[in-house]
Amino acid sequence: MRHWKLERSGLLSQPEEQQIATIRKYFPQPGPEDTLLTRLYITGATNPSKTAQIQETELPIAEKLATQGQLTKATAGKYFLTEEGITIARGTLKIYPELKVST
Repeated sequence: MRHWKLERSGLLSQPEEQQIATIRKYFPQPGPEDTLLTRLYITGATNPSKTAQIQETELPIAEKLATQGQLTKATAGKYFLTEEGITIARGTLKIYPELKVST
């Protein structure tokens, strides 16, 4: 019987600080999707009773995120984050903490 030793390699094998530094090296700025998810998270749009208005220029991004399951459309122009969207927003804030003050 053979025993295989599995080792983690790549980004996930690094400490969290190094992972963040690597991500920021290749993606120095957050994308528009990340920025929108983070803004909604900071404003508390995390359930149907707490929605946030989306600007007209953000509607294509919001529709894309809704299709991907990260946002849910509540009413005309108002959205809230799904559990997946909340998770992504929290991770984005770990990588780009400056979004806490810029959004």
